[in-house]
Amino acid sequence: MDKSNTSTGFEYNLLTWQQQQAIDLLLLGLSQELIADRLQIDRETLECWCANDESNFAASLKSRRQEWRNDMTSLKDLHDRSLERLKQELEDNDSFQKEEVRQAFNRIEFLSLYNYLRITEQSA
Repeated sequence: MDKSNTSTGFEYNLLTWQQQQAIDLLLLGLSQELIADRLQIDRETLECWCANDESNFAASLKSRRQEWRNDMTSLKDLHDRSLERLKQELEDNDSFQKEEVRQAFNRIEFLSLYNYLRITEQSA
């Protein structure tokens, strides 16, 4: 995945492809051992990248983690608003808006699938 058009910052673009992949896999929750194996690097190399707080790798990992948290917060907010809208419509039969309920349901369904895929990736 090309990160050059995202807000991941200058540091990410200075990393090797293996370092970029390592960050992506760390964010998915894979173990360092599995990541090192997949990238065909020594585990000690990956540990060194993670331990060096002043490296481009550490700065990129920190930045990407913050982006991930922000994305998760936005998705949770959307999920909560969709549930609230469904609840309102179900409690007030007189104002039932079929299209709004369908959209809320679609968002909840998407977010549930997203969580399933994220959990599946983390356990891989």
